[in-house]
Amino acid sequence: AVKVADVDNTKLSSCEVELLNTPDGLFESLVFLSDNGVSPSSSKITVIKGRNNQSFLLDGVASLNLYNILLSTVGYLNTDLDPTPGSRQISFICADEGGEESAPYLTVVNVVPLNQAPIIDLNNNNVNGLNLNATFIEGEGPVALFDQNIDGNFDNTDLPYIFDPDSTVLTQC
Repeated sequence: AVKVADVDNTKLSSCEVELLNTPDGLFESLVFLSDNGVSPSSSKITVIKGRNNQSFLLDGVASLNLYNILLSTVGYLNTDLDPTPGSRQISFICADEGGEESAPYLTVVNVVPLNQAPIIDLNNNNVNGLNLNATFIEGEGPVALFDQNIDGNFDNTDLPYIFDPDSTVLTQC
């Protein structure tokens, strides 16, 4: 939980939150998670979003408690299908009613990508399901292992469909 304290003030005037390093660029952002019944829109605090949702300013005089609640709802999001592993630093700086700013405080988020296995659809992504049932009849030669020539023209729509959720390149098949 976030704990903002000030020995000589009971209110803050602003807090700036900034994602300092973004190796995945526009895929990375700061978001508000569940608001626990309190959100910037339900308070006297205005959210001024910065570049690409990678920073924002909470602006408005309010109690330390309200700022603590709002700051505890800040989250990190990365929508890259193949995120760059490593640490992301998020800086928090708050100012009291007199305009005195805190030192920057950091949260470190460690990004751990998951390597998801490719999906192979043997019925050409044109029919529900992924598998193909084929029948081998003795003496009639080999049977195809994927559904071929669905539309009468052998083209890309007649090939097995292979999809990798976190990459556009397969290294081995």
